[in-house]
Amino acid sequence: MLTDEEKDIFKRGRNSKSHSSHSASNTEYHNSTGFETLLGMLFLKGNHDRLEEIANAAFNAIFKTEH
Repeated sequence: MLTDEEKDIFKRGRNSKSHSSHSASNTEYHNSTGFETLLGMLFLKGNHDRLEEIANAAFNAIFKTEH
């Protein structure tokens, strides 16, 4: 569902050097930081409609609800 630009932002955020917390695997930690980077970029650009769309899709996937 992500555009090419959004995928690049996610990957750059995910691949930044960081250390995993004790409660998450390295993969979980890197995916989380990539997701946070993407949401932050959308917020800072003022693209709140797209931010809401992606956040809703994530919440639906987490809670397995139908949209």
